[in-house]
Amino acid sequence: MKRSWSSIAFAAAILCPTIYAEAGNKPWEERTAAIGAAGNIPGGPVGKTEMERLRTIGEDLFTAKFTINDGAGRPDATQAAIPTKVRYHAPNAFSRTAGLDANACSSCHNEPLTGGAGDFTANVFVSEGFVNADFDTIDPQFSNERGTNHLFGAGLIELLAREMTADLHAIRGKALRQARETGEAVRAELLAKGVSYGFITANPDGLVALDEISGVDPDLTIRPFSQKGVIASLRQFTVNAMNVHHGMQADERYGARWTGTGDFDGDGHASELGDADVSAIVLWQATLRPPARETPDDRGWREAAARGETLMTEFACTQCHRPALPLKSLKFSDPGPSASASNLNDRQVESPAIYDLGLM
Repeated sequence: MKRSWSSIAFAAAILCPTIYAEAGNKPWEERTAAIGAAGNIPGGPVGKTEMERLRTIGEDLFTAKFTINDGAGRPDATQAAIPTKVRYHAPNAFSRTAGLDANACSSCHNEPLTGGAGDFTANVFVSEGFVNADFDTIDPQFSNERGTNHLFGAGLIELLAREMTADLHAIRGKALRQARETGEAVRAELLAKGVSYGFITANPDGLVALDEISGVDPDLTIRPFSQKGVIASLRQFTVNAMNVHHGMQADERYGARWTGTGDFDGDGHASELGDADVSAIVLWQATLRPPARETPDDRGWREAAARGETLMTEFACTQCHRPALPLKSLKFSDPGPSASASNLNDRQVESPAIYDLGLM
Protein backbone atom coordinates (compact mmCIF):
# COMPACT_ATOMS: atom_id res chain seq x y z
CA MET A 1 0.00 0.00 0.00
CA LYS A 2 1.31 3.44 -0.95
CA ARG A 3 1.77 5.73 2.06
CA SER A 4 2.05 9.51 2.12
CA TRP A 5 4.88 11.30 3.95
CA SER A 6 2.38 12.80 6.36
CA SER A 7 1.07 9.38 7.41
CA ILE A 8 4.61 8.10 7.92
CA ALA A 9 5.51 11.16 10.03
CA PHE A 10 2.33 10.72 12.08
CA ALA A 11 3.14 7.07 12.74
CA ALA A 12 6.69 7.97 13.74
CA ALA A 13 5.40 10.62 16.12
CA ILE A 14 3.22 8.04 17.84
CA LEU A 15 6.00 5.47 18.05
CA CYS A 16 8.68 7.95 19.13
CA PRO A 17 6.85 10.81 20.87
CA THR A 18 9.84 12.04 22.92
CA ILE A 19 11.96 12.62 19.81
CA TYR A 20 9.31 14.74 18.15
CA ALA A 21 8.32 16.55 21.33
CA GLU A 22 11.81 18.09 21.52
CA ALA A 23 11.69 19.20 17.90
CA GLY A 24 8.81 21.64 18.19
CA ASN A 25 5.07 21.97 18.55
CA LYS A 26 4.32 19.95 15.43
CA PRO A 27 5.35 16.30 15.10
CA TRP A 28 6.82 16.86 11.62
CA GLU A 29 8.66 20.07 12.52
CA GLU A 30 12.23 18.87 12.95
CA ARG A 31 14.58 21.36 14.58
CA THR A 32 18.05 21.42 16.09
CA ALA A 33 17.66 21.52 19.86
CA ALA A 34 21.26 22.74 20.35
CA ILE A 35 20.50 26.13 18.74
CA GLY A 36 20.16 28.61 21.60
CA ALA A 37 21.19 26.04 24.23
CA ALA A 38 24.40 27.91 25.06
CA GLY A 39 22.40 30.85 26.46
CA ASN A 40 24.24 34.17 26.63
CA ILE A 41 27.61 34.67 24.99
CA PRO A 42 30.28 33.61 27.54
CA GLY A 43 32.69 36.17 28.95
CA GLY A 44 35.70 36.25 31.25
CA PRO A 45 37.61 33.18 32.49
CA VAL A 46 35.59 30.02 31.85
CA GLY A 47 36.12 27.00 34.10
CA LYS A 48 36.45 23.40 32.98
CA THR A 49 32.86 22.40 33.82
CA GLU A 50 31.37 25.24 31.79
CA MET A 51 33.87 24.60 29.00
CA GLU A 52 32.72 21.00 28.82
CA ARG A 53 29.06 22.09 28.68
CA LEU A 54 29.70 24.60 25.90
CA ARG A 55 31.94 22.17 24.08
CA THR A 56 29.19 19.54 24.04
CA ILE A 57 26.76 22.07 22.60
CA GLY A 58 29.36 23.08 20.03
CA GLU A 59 29.80 19.47 18.92
CA ASP A 60 26.01 19.07 18.70
CA LEU A 61 25.84 22.11 16.43
CA PHE A 62 28.80 20.89 14.36
CA THR A 63 27.11 17.53 13.77
CA ALA A 64 23.54 18.83 13.50
CA LYS A 65 21.72 18.28 10.23
CA PHE A 66 20.15 21.70 9.86
CA THR A 67 16.65 21.89 8.45
CA ILE A 68 14.52 24.64 6.95
CA ASN A 69 12.88 24.98 10.37
CA ASP A 70 16.28 25.98 11.77
CA GLY A 71 16.73 28.56 9.01
CA ALA A 72 18.81 26.45 6.63
CA GLY A 73 18.84 27.94 3.15
CA ARG A 74 19.58 31.43 1.81
CA PRO A 75 17.28 32.08 -1.17
CA ASP A 76 17.99 35.83 -1.24
CA ALA A 77 21.72 35.74 -0.33
CA THR A 78 24.93 34.56 -1.98
CA GLN A 79 27.80 32.64 -0.42
CA ALA A 80 29.92 35.81 -0.39
CA ALA A 81 31.66 36.66 2.89
CA ILE A 82 30.23 40.18 2.68
CA PRO A 83 26.40 40.07 2.99
CA THR A 84 25.30 40.18 -0.65
CA LYS A 85 21.88 39.75 -2.23
CA VAL A 86 21.46 37.34 -5.15
CA ARG A 87 21.06 38.72 -8.66
CA TYR A 88 18.73 35.90 -9.57
CA HIS A 89 17.15 33.06 -7.63
CA ALA A 90 18.73 29.66 -8.16
CA PRO A 91 16.40 26.97 -9.51
CA ASN A 92 17.58 24.46 -6.88
CA ALA A 93 18.03 24.81 -3.14
CA PHE A 94 21.19 22.67 -3.24
CA SER A 95 24.10 23.19 -5.65
CA ARG A 96 27.63 21.78 -5.60
CA THR A 97 29.01 24.90 -7.24
CA ALA A 98 27.54 27.68 -5.11
CA GLY A 99 25.87 25.86 -2.20
CA LEU A 100 23.98 24.85 -0.31
CA ASP A 101 26.06 21.69 -0.46
CA ALA A 102 25.71 20.02 2.97
CA ASN A 103 23.29 19.66 5.88
CA ALA A 104 25.96 19.41 8.58
CA CYS A 105 29.55 20.52 9.15
CA SER A 106 30.36 16.87 9.86
CA SER A 107 29.03 15.90 6.43
CA CYS A 108 32.44 16.91 5.09
CA HIS A 109 34.70 17.17 8.16
CA ASN A 110 34.65 13.48 9.10
CA GLU A 111 37.90 11.71 8.20
CA PRO A 112 39.16 9.85 10.18
CA LEU A 113 36.60 11.16 12.69
CA THR A 114 34.40 14.18 13.30
CA GLY A 115 36.35 17.39 12.83
CA GLY A 116 38.70 15.78 10.35
CA ALA A 117 39.20 16.17 6.64
CA GLY A 118 36.91 15.07 3.82
CA ASP A 119 37.08 12.58 1.00
CA PHE A 120 37.32 13.73 -2.63
CA THR A 121 33.55 13.43 -2.85
CA ALA A 122 33.27 16.19 -0.23
CA ASN A 123 35.27 18.77 -2.20
CA VAL A 124 33.70 22.21 -2.29
CA PHE A 125 33.66 24.97 -4.87
CA VAL A 126 34.26 28.49 -3.62
CA SER A 127 33.76 31.60 -5.72
CA GLU A 128 36.97 33.44 -4.89
CA GLY A 129 37.09 35.08 -8.31
CA PHE A 130 33.41 36.01 -8.45
CA VAL A 131 32.40 36.59 -4.87
CA ASN A 132 29.32 38.74 -5.26
CA ALA A 133 27.07 36.31 -7.14
CA ASP A 134 26.08 32.69 -7.23
CA PHE A 135 27.53 30.75 -10.14
CA ASP A 136 26.86 27.50 -11.97
CA THR A 137 30.25 26.61 -13.41
CA ILE A 138 33.39 24.87 -12.20
CA ASP A 139 35.54 26.90 -14.60
CA PRO A 140 38.65 27.86 -12.54
CA GLN A 141 38.34 31.53 -13.48
CA PHE A 142 35.11 31.69 -11.48
CA SER A 143 35.21 28.68 -9.18
CA ASN A 144 37.96 27.11 -7.09
CA GLU A 145 37.65 23.45 -6.08
CA ARG A 146 38.94 22.81 -2.58
CA GLY A 147 39.48 19.72 -0.48
CA THR A 148 38.05 19.73 3.05
CA ASN A 149 40.71 20.61 5.63
CA HIS A 150 40.93 18.90 9.01
CA LEU A 151 40.43 21.00 12.14
CA PHE A 152 42.60 19.04 14.58
CA GLY A 153 44.70 21.39 16.70
CA ALA A 154 42.92 24.42 15.22
CA GLY A 155 42.85 26.31 18.52
CA LEU A 156 46.61 25.94 18.93
CA ILE A 157 47.13 27.08 15.34
CA GLU A 158 45.10 30.22 15.95
CA LEU A 159 47.00 30.93 19.16
CA LEU A 160 50.26 30.56 17.25
CA ALA A 161 49.04 32.97 14.58
CA ARG A 162 47.96 35.48 17.23
CA GLU A 163 51.33 35.38 18.99
CA MET A 164 53.26 35.75 15.73
CA THR A 165 50.98 38.61 14.68
CA ALA A 166 51.63 40.34 18.01
CA ASP A 167 55.40 39.94 17.46
CA LEU A 168 55.20 41.49 13.98
CA HIS A 169 53.07 44.38 15.22
CA ALA A 170 55.53 44.99 18.07
CA ILE A 171 58.43 45.15 15.58
CA ARG A 172 56.52 47.67 13.47
CA GLY A 173 55.68 49.77 16.53
CA LYS A 174 59.28 49.78 17.75
CA ALA A 175 60.60 50.75 14.30
CA LEU A 176 58.12 53.63 14.08
CA ARG A 177 59.10 54.92 17.51
CA GLN A 178 62.81 54.80 16.65
CA ALA A 179 62.23 56.56 13.33
CA ARG A 180 60.23 59.32 15.02
CA GLU A 181 62.83 59.79 17.78
CA THR A 182 65.89 59.77 15.51
CA GLY A 183 64.36 61.50 12.51
CA GLU A 184 65.79 58.78 10.25
CA ALA A 185 64.29 55.80 8.43
CA VAL A 186 64.55 52.49 10.31
CA ARG A 187 64.73 49.16 8.45
CA ALA A 188 63.63 46.21 10.60
CA GLU A 189 63.36 42.48 9.98
CA LEU A 190 59.95 40.95 10.56
CA LEU A 191 61.01 37.94 12.62
CA ALA A 192 58.41 35.97 14.59
CA LYS A 193 59.29 32.72 16.36
CA GLY A 194 62.32 32.37 14.09
CA VAL A 195 60.28 32.80 10.89
CA SER A 196 61.23 35.75 8.70
CA TYR A 197 58.57 37.68 6.81
CA GLY A 198 61.01 40.05 5.17
CA PHE A 199 61.63 43.65 6.16
CA ILE A 200 59.79 46.91 6.71
CA THR A 201 61.17 50.44 6.61
CA ALA A 202 59.60 52.89 9.04
CA ASN A 203 59.88 56.60 8.20
CA PRO A 204 59.86 59.56 10.61
CA ASP A 205 56.55 60.77 9.13
CA GLY A 206 54.83 57.56 10.23
CA LEU A 207 54.68 55.90 6.81
CA VAL A 208 55.89 52.31 6.52
CA ALA A 209 57.40 50.89 3.34
CA LEU A 210 56.10 47.36 2.77
CA ASP A 211 57.81 46.44 -0.53
CA GLU A 212 60.17 44.00 1.22
CA ILE A 213 57.60 41.96 3.14
CA SER A 214 57.06 38.31 2.19
CA GLY A 215 54.44 35.76 3.18
CA VAL A 216 52.19 38.08 5.15
CA ASP A 217 49.55 40.69 4.32
CA PRO A 218 50.37 44.42 4.54
CA ASP A 219 48.58 44.64 7.90
CA LEU A 220 51.11 42.10 9.27
CA THR A 221 48.34 39.76 10.45
CA ILE A 222 48.98 36.02 10.17
CA ARG A 223 45.92 34.28 8.71
CA PRO A 224 46.33 30.52 9.15
CA PHE A 225 43.00 29.16 7.93
CA SER A 226 41.82 28.02 4.47
CA GLN A 227 44.11 26.74 1.76
CA LYS A 228 45.50 30.17 0.92
CA GLY A 229 45.71 31.47 4.46
CA VAL A 230 43.08 34.21 4.15
CA ILE A 231 41.12 33.76 7.40
CA ALA A 232 42.51 34.87 10.75
CA SER A 233 40.17 33.21 13.22
CA LEU A 234 37.99 30.17 13.81
CA ARG A 235 35.11 32.54 14.44
CA GLN A 236 35.42 34.09 10.99
CA PHE A 237 35.88 30.64 9.45
CA THR A 238 32.75 29.35 11.22
CA VAL A 239 30.50 32.25 10.22
CA ASN A 240 31.72 32.00 6.61
CA ALA A 241 31.14 28.24 6.39
CA MET A 242 27.73 28.30 8.04
CA ASN A 243 26.47 30.71 5.39
CA VAL A 244 28.25 29.09 2.42
CA HIS A 245 27.41 25.46 3.05
CA HIS A 246 24.17 25.54 5.04
CA GLY A 247 22.61 28.97 4.67
CA MET A 248 22.70 29.31 8.46
CA GLN A 249 23.41 32.98 8.99
CA ALA A 250 25.00 34.35 12.15
CA ASP A 251 23.51 37.47 13.74
CA GLU A 252 26.93 39.05 14.19
CA ARG A 253 27.34 39.39 10.43
CA TYR A 254 23.90 39.02 8.83
CA GLY A 255 21.72 40.45 11.59
CA ALA A 256 20.19 43.91 11.92
CA ARG A 257 23.45 45.42 13.22
CA TRP A 258 25.04 45.13 9.79
CA THR A 259 22.21 44.55 7.33
CA GLY A 260 19.24 46.34 8.90
CA THR A 261 17.16 43.16 9.00
CA GLY A 262 17.02 39.98 11.03
CA ASP A 263 16.27 37.87 7.96
CA PHE A 264 18.83 38.98 5.37
CA ASP A 265 18.65 35.72 3.40
CA GLY A 266 14.87 35.93 3.07
CA ASP A 267 14.07 32.40 4.19
CA GLY A 268 11.51 33.44 6.76
CA HIS A 269 13.75 32.79 9.78
CA ALA A 270 15.41 35.55 11.79
CA SER A 271 18.34 35.13 14.18
CA GLU A 272 19.37 31.72 12.89
CA LEU A 273 22.63 31.56 14.87
CA GLY A 274 23.18 33.75 17.93
CA ASP A 275 26.52 34.96 19.25
CA ALA A 276 26.61 32.21 21.89
CA ASP A 277 25.90 29.53 19.26
CA VAL A 278 28.94 30.63 17.29
CA SER A 279 31.01 30.75 20.48
CA ALA A 280 30.12 27.14 21.30
CA ILE A 281 31.09 25.92 17.83
CA VAL A 282 34.35 27.86 18.01
CA LEU A 283 35.18 26.36 21.41
CA TRP A 284 34.59 22.82 20.17
CA GLN A 285 36.90 23.36 17.20
CA ALA A 286 39.51 25.14 19.33
CA THR A 287 39.74 22.20 21.74
CA LEU A 288 40.18 19.50 19.11
CA ARG A 289 43.48 17.80 19.87
CA PRO A 290 46.31 18.09 17.35
CA PRO A 291 47.57 15.05 15.43
CA ALA A 292 49.93 13.02 17.60
CA ARG A 293 53.28 11.53 16.67
CA GLU A 294 53.32 7.75 16.68
CA THR A 295 56.33 5.59 17.44
CA PRO A 296 56.37 2.45 15.25
CA ASP A 297 56.38 -0.89 17.09
CA ASP A 298 58.79 -2.42 14.63
CA ARG A 299 62.45 -1.66 15.39
CA GLY A 300 63.32 -1.29 11.73
CA TRP A 301 60.61 1.30 11.20
CA ARG A 302 61.73 3.21 14.31
CA GLU A 303 65.28 3.35 13.01
CA ALA A 304 64.08 4.45 9.58
CA ALA A 305 61.93 7.18 11.12
CA ALA A 306 64.87 8.44 13.19
CA ARG A 307 67.06 8.50 10.09
CA GLY A 308 64.36 10.35 8.19
CA GLU A 309 64.17 12.99 10.92
CA THR A 310 67.93 13.49 10.68
CA LEU A 311 67.74 13.83 6.90
CA MET A 312 64.95 16.41 7.22
CA THR A 313 67.42 18.62 9.07
CA GLU A 314 70.39 17.85 6.82
CA PHE A 315 68.41 18.69 3.69
CA ALA A 316 67.19 21.96 5.30
CA CYS A 317 63.54 20.86 5.11
CA THR A 318 63.14 22.12 8.67
CA GLN A 319 63.77 25.70 7.58
CA CYS A 320 60.14 25.69 6.44
CA HIS A 321 58.75 22.59 8.19
CA ARG A 322 59.63 23.76 11.69
CA PRO A 323 59.85 20.93 14.23
CA ALA A 324 58.43 23.18 16.96
CA LEU A 325 56.90 26.63 17.35
CA PRO A 326 56.36 26.95 21.12
CA LEU A 327 53.44 28.98 22.46
CA LYS A 328 53.71 31.49 25.27
CA SER A 329 50.21 30.75 26.56
CA LEU A 330 47.35 28.28 26.12
CA LYS A 331 44.73 30.90 27.03
CA PHE A 332 42.36 31.18 24.05
CA SER A 333 40.13 34.26 24.01
CA ASP A 334 36.92 34.41 21.99
CA PRO A 335 36.01 36.69 20.34
CA GLY A 336 39.67 37.25 19.62
CA PRO A 337 41.73 40.26 18.51
CA SER A 338 41.84 39.39 14.82
CA ALA A 339 38.56 39.32 12.95
CA SER A 340 37.00 40.80 9.87
CA ALA A 341 34.87 43.92 10.30
CA SER A 342 31.67 41.88 10.17
CA ASN A 343 32.71 39.43 12.88
CA LEU A 344 32.72 40.02 16.61
CA ASN A 345 36.13 40.86 18.05
CA ASP A 346 37.37 41.46 21.58
CA ARG A 347 36.60 45.19 21.36
CA GLN A 348 32.92 44.62 20.62
CA VAL A 349 32.03 42.62 23.72
CA GLU A 350 32.13 43.57 27.38
CA SER A 351 34.63 40.82 28.11
CA PRO A 352 35.78 38.02 25.78
CA ALA A 353 35.61 34.46 27.07
CA ILE A 354 38.99 33.08 28.17
CA TYR A 355 39.45 29.34 27.73
CA ASP A 356 42.49 27.45 29.00
CA LEU A 357 43.06 24.86 26.27
CA GLY A 358 45.32 22.97 28.68
CA LEU A 359 42.23 21.95 30.66
CA MET A 360 40.83 19.94 27.75
